[in-house]
Amino acid sequence: MKTLKKILLGLLLSSIFFNTNAQNLVYNGGFEIYDTCPYSLNFFCGNLYLANWQCASLSPDYFNTCALVVSEVSVPNNFLGYQYPKNGNGYAGVASRDAQNTREFIQAKLDTALSIGKQYCVKLYISLGDTSFHAIDKFGAYFSDTAVIPYDNVNYPAPYLLTYTPQVQWMGGVITDTVNWIEVSGTFTAAGNENYITIGNFEYDSLTSFIVFNSLSGLPVNYYYLDDVSVEEVKTARAVNDTLLCVNADSVMIGINVTENASYSWQPSAGLSDANAPNPKAKPTVTTTYYVVKTQCSVLSTDSVTISIYDCTVYPLTIPTLITTNEYWELKHLEPNTQVWVYNSIGQLVFKESNYQNKLNAQLLASGIYIYNIETARGDFYKGKLEVVK
Repeated sequence: MKTLKKILLGLLLSSIFFNTNAQNLVYNGGFEIYDTCPYSLNFFCGNLYLANWQCASLSPDYFNTCALVVSEVSVPNNFLGYQYPKNGNGYAGVASRDAQNTREFIQAKLDTALSIGKQYCVKLYISLGDTSFHAIDKFGAYFSDTAVIPYDNVNYPAPYLLTYTPQVQWMGGVITDTVNWIEVSGTFTAAGNENYITIGNFEYDSLTSFIVFNSLSGLPVNYYYLDDVSVEEVKTARAVNDTLLCVNADSVMIGINVTENASYSWQPSAGLSDANAPNPKAKPTVTTTYYVVKTQCSVLSTDSVTISIYDCTVYPLTIPTLITTNEYWELKHLEPNTQVWVYNSIGQLVFKESNYQNKLNAQLLASGIYIYNIETARGDFYKGKLEVVK
């Protein structure tokens, strides 16, 4: 029962702190859901204490506010320094450069396998531990079909370096920040069927740039805290179809974006509830075209929607039933985006327009009787006869 309560509590915390990552494929990416509160270092290997996470090499660590007030794995004070979680109550930690290419890695299974040819946005956040002797410039995420074999002395002897090539790699120089959480992010195109993400420094010591950060440290290692891991499919910006809005009517939602781990900018901002929301509501006073730019990782995409303002209190559509030589078929009180179909006497479509502009001239039709179908943007439907006389 205690275990169930902790899992339910973790799920609640996850929903609170990560509700903007609704499409995140990494379950428990914020390290909030656990079965057992950490009580010592080396917490990842050989157990299932932390939901969906396992070691991929050596002995990574887990830190949480539930631990003893001052212990090796407490928050914010712990064995490696002083740091609050980026969000929530917990975070992980890995040694990323040690003697003889020694490394620590963590791995998790994705909710669903990645799809071939689709682009994915990967984000995670790291912060340097205060007691780190070194600060380095390498940190990344590797995706694979199967799990990396967890560390053991028989199958995976020293030096514990996974020599895979990460699809996403930090490229911003040596990370020395011990106060802020630094975003490591990037996009990649899936080969297909990738099921696992593994995180750490995959580069040899000789290819890892470093600086001496804390020469007084008693630990000759580099150590980074790790939080908020997310993997999301890159999706393009989406606006609703062009819409008719009556004067003084309620506002309408103009976006249909389901991935929110991105930034949005709508222009113009006039009449919008929030110009930076994924799906703002609009209530313009005049006909307006809104443009949205979505940024997800480094990928930009755009879309647009036109909100046409119409006085819905005017008389119903007036439809002439006769036009003669050189006359235009002019519909009175014509609404924007009104669709018109005209058929001849044997049922053949002779005219069609999705946004009728009163431009159908009798010269385009032979004398005779025609059948018209008209549908307004509000859904009003009209059907009748039109006679052309020349």
